[in-house]
Amino acid sequence: MTSTVRLLDLEDLEPFLTFSTAEIQESGRDGDPYFGPYSRFEPFPVDEIRERTRVRWAAPLAEPGWRRAWGVFEGDRIIAGGHVAGGALTAEMHRVTLGIGVLRGHRRRGLGRQLMDEIIAWCRAEPLIHWLDLGVFADNLPAIALYRQLGFATLGDVPDRYRMDGHHIDDIPMTLPVSGAAAAFLPPERRRRMTFVSDCLVHQIVEHRKTASVATLEEVDVKEDEYNDALVTGREYDVFDDSKVRRATIRITGMELCRWEEIPERLWRGETNESADEFREEHLEYFGAAAKPGFEFVAYYFRTIDPAEPGGALA
Repeated sequence: MTSTVRLLDLEDLEPFLTFSTAEIQESGRDGDPYFGPYSRFEPFPVDEIRERTRVRWAAPLAEPGWRRAWGVFEGDRIIAGGHVAGGALTAEMHRVTLGIGVLRGHRRRGLGRQLMDEIIAWCRAEPLIHWLDLGVFADNLPAIALYRQLGFATLGDVPDRYRMDGHHIDDIPMTLPVSGAAAAFLPPERRRRMTFVSDCLVHQIVEHRKTASVATLEEVDVKEDEYNDALVTGREYDVFDDSKVRRATIRITGMELCRWEEIPERLWRGETNESADEFREEHLEYFGAAAKPGFEFVAYYFRTIDPAEPGGALA
């Protein structure tokens, strides 16, 4: 069935509440990480949220406390949803807070990305909005990977932010500037760095043959050391060989969540393989025992924008 995404109005309130109730009931259950600050045993206050939402959806953007929401529909049912909320104070009206969710049976279809693209475009078109903020639980690795792909910057880590059902949950605040004026406030960064498991792969990058690589979900958002920064779409990275000599600069052009049994052609070709089976064979050692049906990892794609400087080619 074809799905459509659109901005919601008050006539969509009941389907939105049905979606929100179903989504929060999946949080922390059946292998899912927690993605909302509610205990599994805490009643979801639907009636309270209904009345509060009526007021917030009707409020103009120039007033504190407004909210707008989007839904992905299949027929008349919302299967994924997102919202942005204006600040509670006049002094913070230039920032909005984002939340999204996708029901379990509809994940890995690109609906989260579809929602995010729609919401970001809407925010960029609103002159009063300069920053799009969010918080994501530290163990929700697929969500973190998506936000990184979209250019969100990590602002830190709030340890023990929530306590639910015996779990201590860290929260990661992230932000995306949606205006040119806001982007100027982000501190300048040195060009990021990365290394690869062998100089053979570096050589392929210098020759413009290798255009893709992979990382585990745990690795994407982590700076491992001085020569291996976290992965972010749109950023440039200096590539160093085993001797810590810079050999090329690349720009990451995209990322996607992949499954072991469904290797995209773009990935295995970008890894200079002849087939998906050859890709799996060559990456068994890298992924180890996790490499089996159902295993998820991140593919990232790049292009070489600056091969090795004169005299620096690999032997």
